[in-house]
Amino acid sequence: MSDRHETKAQLLREIEGLRTDLADIQRIAKLGFWRFDIASGEITWSAEIYQLFGLEPHQFAPSYDWLVQSIQPEFRELHQSIVDTAITTGKTQTIEYAVRRADFSTGWVWARIEAVIDDQGEIRGLQGVAMDISDRKIAEIASRESEARFRNLFESNIVGMFFASNQRQILDANDRFLKMIGFSRQELDSGLVRWDELTPLNTTKRSKKLLPACRITKPQSLGKRNTAARMAVAFPCWSALPA
Repeated sequence: MSDRHETKAQLLREIEGLRTDLADIQRIAKLGFWRFDIASGEITWSAEIYQLFGLEPHQFAPSYDWLVQSIQPEFRELHQSIVDTAITTGKTQTIEYAVRRADFSTGWVWARIEAVIDDQGEIRGLQGVAMDISDRKIAEIASRESEARFRNLFESNIVGMFFASNQRQILDANDRFLKMIGFSRQELDSGLVRWDELTPLNTTKRSKKLLPACRITKPQSLGKRNTAARMAVAFPCWSALPA
């Protein structure tokens, strides 16, 4: 009898250890599990789902209506469409959407939704996982905004700006830059504008030394650029070259 009790105690310890490991995995990955029963409307969340919404674990019993109200308005229709599709077709769905946290800040969620199907093949509910992707989405938004600001500066033609490849081909340039070097947009689009061909022989070596620095440091002066028939101008080297 004592052996059976010891075996049972050992199994209970192993189960508790697995639960602890699972909780740690969810915490580190910011990944939580949820389940939704269609008939009762009951929603079950793991601790990480509560924290995703800025709530203390098991602070209250969540409802579907509460969830919908927590989703940012511009994503509610998409979320409902994804849920309806999962219930109707039984096919797994994924979605990214923004939510309003308890402190009124915005969080971003990636969710995987799959149908819960009973022995008779009927869909009884939904279940899945949700991950906090706020850091990634905020970085993506900041990157897009930065690119938009750069593009506005590029298109404003306040200064001459261009993009060049590692093979010294100028891939894109604004009108101000093209005017400075005396090339047309058609010549640029035809691939006829190359950085190395704009560089006189007496400055080629210096340019090759400075170009790598353009990718990782402050703008560098590459000195005078000219061709036989183009006017000589000084170009600043901006870190627009691909690494």
